[in-house]
Amino acid sequence: MTNSKKIVKNTGILYGRMLLSMGISLYSTRLILNALGSTDFGIFSLTASVISLLSFLNAAMATSTQRFLSFYQGKESLDMQKQVFKSSMIIHLFLAIILVLILLSAGIFLFNGVLNIPVDRLDAARYLYYCMCGSLFISIISVPFTATLVAHENMTWIAIILIKETLARLAIAIFISYIDSSRLETYGILTVASGAINFIMHANYCFRKYDECTMQGMFQFSKKITKELLAFVGWNLLGSLCNVARNQGIPVMLNIFLGTIVNASYGVAAQISGQMSLISSNMLKAINPQIMKAEGAGERQKMLDLAMAGSKFGFLVLAAFAIPCIYEMQALLNFWLGNPPEYSVIFCQLILSSILINQLTIGLPSAIQSTGKIKIFQIFISLATLSYLPLAYVFLKLKLPPYFVLVLAITTELLIGLIRVAFLKKVTGLHFTYFIRKVLIKQAIPVMLSVVLCYVLVSTVDFSFRFILTIPLITLFFLASVYMFSLQPSERNSLNQVLKKMLSKVQRRKFVTQD
Repeated sequence: MTNSKKIVKNTGILYGRMLLSMGISLYSTRLILNALGSTDFGIFSLTASVISLLSFLNAAMATSTQRFLSFYQGKESLDMQKQVFKSSMIIHLFLAIILVLILLSAGIFLFNGVLNIPVDRLDAARYLYYCMCGSLFISIISVPFTATLVAHENMTWIAIILIKETLARLAIAIFISYIDSSRLETYGILTVASGAINFIMHANYCFRKYDECTMQGMFQFSKKITKELLAFVGWNLLGSLCNVARNQGIPVMLNIFLGTIVNASYGVAAQISGQMSLISSNMLKAINPQIMKAEGAGERQKMLDLAMAGSKFGFLVLAAFAIPCIYEMQALLNFWLGNPPEYSVIFCQLILSSILINQLTIGLPSAIQSTGKIKIFQIFISLATLSYLPLAYVFLKLKLPPYFVLVLAITTELLIGLIRVAFLKKVTGLHFTYFIRKVLIKQAIPVMLSVVLCYVLVSTVDFSFRFILTIPLITLFFLASVYMFSLQPSERNSLNQVLKKMLSKVQRRKFVTQD
């Protein structure tokens, strides 16, 4: 299978999994809320949030492990892949033990008057906290296996496992709906058990399928590789920490200066941005291993072409949904929330715009990661990310309207994009004109045409639930424009072949059904 076909196939698998998981997760949350009640669900959310703050660790670690595995796959060095896997397992095992010990110690402090939990539910909350610590341990030691699957571009198995996890959460939600007592404790222990089963399935599959996954000589690992992995993780972790600080700091500042109503508006915008970000991140997950392998094989130009494709398609896939949603945000929020909080419409519009700006260069960090030269890059990106907080504080202190904070976010994303392009030029020799030709120009025509169509439709058509017509129509028009103006001949040909293959399968099944 060619690289383009593999990317298209893997992206399709990830999107299918995402849509199914989103639907089931939303329904599961409703069941859990009804089963636990407001108090216990609040305890669950509060307790889980203490643990979830550390989830960024997994992303940084997985990216680092996957980078090294893909890089040495490109070099066709099985021995080095084994060394990377063993080093990664040792690092993750020790990290999991240390973090869980810290969290267990912190739990003594948190549940001794710090967290505001009803006295009669304190034991249940403490039990759930311990279960969440167990889930975190399992999640961390699973990272080397997940990274291995991504490095081998086995998105099918990743999708299967994640769908099973989603279905397990649904089964747990249904089960606790039918028991009369200890629902919170039962939910906690079943969540840990589900995670443990999925980890065993992950590990068993990788040990059987991939030669680099081996426990033989586990403690005879390469100190050099371990040191490189730790350094890589450390710099990636810096970027992740700065993102967490920004994402957590802005709602705190909005609360201090403007109160909970503005927090509610920002919360709505954050939920929408999270779902929209998933759309492009799935595509990027499918293309990242190819970028790492190309650099490992010494194919620098191919690596840059893939990074440009990641930026181009990351933006276009998101823009297909985001542009019509920006225009119809008022109607969408009215339909979803009934009476959306003040500022929520403009918050959502601005935060979607900032995400689109980010997507313009979203493939470039993967290219920089593939070279291994990330220290200076992460320092500059982290400084640009953190600069947002003091500037936002100044804006709020000057009593500017709260949406100026998100206008500032757009400016920050533009700065981060320029840093990405400049740094990739420094480490790989990328020409800015090449980036403009391969990415920006290819994105411009569909965007301009869709913006014009959005304006015309919104100005001339007016009826209740107009978005039911405008959003699908504009999205289809945008995708048609992408097909005509944004795809390279080779990309268009690969897409045509995939679509023909899918159509052929549908026709064969239809024929068999009729017989």
